Amino acid sequence: MASIIDIRINDQITSETSSPFIAGFNPVITWEYDSDAATPSQANIDIRISDSSDNWGNSLFGANVLNVDGQENTSNSFEYVLTNLIRGTQYYGQIRADDIDGESTIWTKFQFKVNQLPFVTNFYLTPLSPSLNDAIELNYTYQDPDLHDQSGTKIRWYRDNLPITKYDGLCTLPASATSANDSWT
Repeated sequence: MASIIDIRINDQITSETSSPFIAGFNPVITWEYDSDAATPSQANIDIRISDSSDNWGNSLFGANVLNVDGQENTSNSFEYVLTNLIRGTQYYGQIRADDIDGESTIWTKFQFKVNQLPFVTNFYLTPLSPSLNDAIELNYTYQDPDLHDQSGTKIRWYRDNLPITKYDGLCTLPASATSANDSWT
């Protein structure tokens, strides 16, 4: 009998006990269709996704987010294209496949959580009244509700409301970049 193994969401391993965080709202679900030589290949899939784990792993699972039954699929891949996922929500899913003879695998569980956006607070520039010889430093507190390390933060500098891309990504604006009466943000 065939089975579905090695389910991944956006190339991250997922299972009944492992729930990856995903960025964005269109996850790609991939899997391996494990069969022996006597088993016909995968022909169709049933896939269900819910924000509740009630009856997860059986036919009574309430798919309140996605319910696809009997979709032709031999690629072992499914791209979620709807726009109803919500940041910070834990999702539960299950998948099974049918072969060309109509024999079904058992439901295989997976789960994922849509990443919440990080944000900054308490941002300010120092010194408050810089001299011409002072570098200007950006200070802020980085916060991520999912407790991820800071990564990919974009810092943009503007002089007199115009972008100065030469200093993008820097937390310290050198004194040589400033002139009297500049307004930096």
